[in-house]
Amino acid sequence: MKLKLKLSLIIIAIVAAVISISSVIILKRSSDMQIAVAHDYAEQIAHTHAVDFQRRMEAYLRTAKQLAQIMSEFKTLEPELRRKVYGDNLLSLMLENENYIGLWTAWLPNAIDGMDSRYRDSLDSSESGQFIATYTRRNGPVELLQGGYEGWQNYLAAAGNEAVISDPVWRTIAGQGEVAVISIVYPIRDREANKVVGVVGVNYRSGGQAIVDAIGKSLYNGTGAAGLYTNDGMTLAHFDKSRVKGFLKDNPKEQALLGNRLGEVLDAIRNGGVNGHPLVMDVYSATMETDVHVIYYPITVEDTATPWSLLVGVPLREITAGVRQLTIFTIIFAAVMIAASMVIAFFIARSIVKPIAGVTLTLKDISEGEGDLTKTIGCAAKDEIGDLARYFNLTLGKIRDMVITIKQQAVTLFDIGSELATNMTESAAAINEITANIQSIKGRVINQSASVSETHATME
Repeated sequence: MKLKLKLSLIIIAIVAAVISISSVIILKRSSDMQIAVAHDYAEQIAHTHAVDFQRRMEAYLRTAKQLAQIMSEFKTLEPELRRKVYGDNLLSLMLENENYIGLWTAWLPNAIDGMDSRYRDSLDSSESGQFIATYTRRNGPVELLQGGYEGWQNYLAAAGNEAVISDPVWRTIAGQGEVAVISIVYPIRDREANKVVGVVGVNYRSGGQAIVDAIGKSLYNGTGAAGLYTNDGMTLAHFDKSRVKGFLKDNPKEQALLGNRLGEVLDAIRNGGVNGHPLVMDVYSATMETDVHVIYYPITVEDTATPWSLLVGVPLREITAGVRQLTIFTIIFAAVMIAASMVIAFFIARSIVKPIAGVTLTLKDISEGEGDLTKTIGCAAKDEIGDLARYFNLTLGKIRDMVITIKQQAVTLFDIGSELATNMTESAAAINEITANIQSIKGRVINQSASVSETHATME
């Protein structure tokens, strides 16, 4: 594999790794932040609408409280005037405020004036003559409801020191259709005897479904979920209309949604949250076909001991929609950046390899050509490649100078060799002459030896 390709792959791999790791970290962080923001937003929505619903209820409760305080002063009026005065008070309030579906009061036997027997069987009294007065606009105009408000005996019997918010009752109201009617009942106390002598109630249209619908529309383009529950788990309003009027514990959809956490939810609704805080959980909704982040936000009305609860649910699919879009954008951006890095890596690698390739070609030409040591590498770079070219040129220069020196020395040695050859020739001639002389002397010595031998023989 060529160096240029290796460098390109290394640069691309590093860039791709950095981009990938950065993208994963950014996406993870973005997802966590998006989910956290969505959770905070959902809780803020729940808080805002819970407070709004609470204030609506408290407004009606204050009316009941004021009426109860006024009626608790009943002993300041003449006994003969008490029933008429309080009945007229209820009627005037009904005529002044169209938001009231009904205003009513009920007293213990003989508690208001001690004259129950006188008023027995009258329109504003019970069969026993107890003072009851109920004004309603169920049929359009305000009218006195004969027999009193349904269940007044139970409210009167259970009256204590605290106000009571009844479970909603669905009534058909002229011009409004079937609506959920809530009754807020406040005790009337005899201040002198310090005991409860009666109750006063304010009936009004809950408006819970409108609040729930508004919450659903305000969350993620209408994909949010909302519901409103009474203290005992009755569904007053819900984004799934089929659950309205029923109890949470008996609804199959709620059972499937909450599973084994149903009891925890019921306890949170009954007790006003978990240690005073909303109950928050993530569950899978088969109706919405996604995981849902749900908040059961407590609604606690002053002077009452029966908190209600507002449900706000945010589908996880919608929460992560922005993250999915960011993921797609990040993938496209990463692909573009990697493609750009490939082009940049190619040019960077080529700029790095080009001087090295020049060195390679020069060495190839020297090794395979005529060995021209006068060639140099032209590179003015101030980096390691420039240093390589410069030192390579210096090395070639030294080799070239060495070759020139060797060539000069070779000529000198050739002359010396020629001179030595001439001297060797002359020496060989002298040696030949010496050899001849030696041969001559040898012959003479032999002759002399023969003469000596002959003389010796003669002497013998």
